[in-house]
Amino acid sequence: MNIQEQILRIQSMMGLIQEETSICKHCNERTKKNIETLSPEIKDKAIKFIDEVFTKFSKTLTITDAFRSFDDQNKLYCQGRSKDEFCIKNKIPTKGNIVTRQKGGCSKHNYGEAFDVYFTTSNSIDLNTKMTEEIAKIAENLGLEWGGSWSEFVDSPHFQSPGTLSSISTVTDMFCKAGLQPFEGT
Repeated sequence: MNIQEQILRIQSMMGLIQEETSICKHCNERTKKNIETLSPEIKDKAIKFIDEVFTKFSKTLTITDAFRSFDDQNKLYCQGRSKDEFCIKNKIPTKGNIVTRQKGGCSKHNYGEAFDVYFTTSNSIDLNTKMTEEIAKIAENLGLEWGGSWSEFVDSPHFQSPGTLSSISTVTDMFCKAGLQPFEGT
């Protein structure tokens, strides 16, 4: 059983899967697969966002990342951080540029509460075209927070549920705010 199947099984057991989920009219297969890893509240907003952007601007968006395991998040965190104690101690490769400020357990991606989108042209992901405020406003009107409006670490492709990590306890959120990794070793 892969991670996506495990997530769906757990969501089903917890009663989190809505019987009638929205159908994304303008989603490619990669986007559909990633949408399935999102929490129900974010899933519906992501679908509405993708469809509304296509309807209003004739632009196709692809969700390239949604749920991430703690290990995958740690690998992204360590990119570009060759002197970071956490990365050295855990022997995580540091090649590449810094792309996130969150370790595993502290990212909303780890709980299905965030996704990254890029424009798609001719069935290819366009990493060069930046998300516009006009398009991001659609997501914000749906109740999503846009990483492109952050002042400290601008993350233009990133959208998430607003506020603190709602899927986990206040204690875990306190670990993250203190710069510590909750659930270390998982």
